[in-house]
Amino acid sequence: MRLIAFQSQGQPAIGLRLGPEVVDLTAAGLPATLDALLRAGPEGLAAAQRAGASARSRLPLAGIAFLVWYFWRRRERETAARTLAAEGAVP
Repeated sequence: MRLIAFQSQGQPAIGLRLGPEVVDLTAAGLPATLDALLRAGPEGLAAAQRAGASARSRLPLAGIAFLVWYFWRRRERETAARTLAAEGAVP
């Protein structure tokens, strides 16, 4: 699963990248920050997968304004790293 942080209508949003497209998870009712999504634990990640599978609309990846990782607060970076490691997504 590839989660991305991007800007949607001037606000931070989280998306699920599916090839050349992105599902706006925030528009689907999930949190607007990766930190909040990851704090939801495995249930949050499962909700993201379900939202991606059932999404009726997707955004083209080429039109996405990414939010750069190092601009995230330190706590968000650390939470993301711990959660991804616990899920086995990081070697």
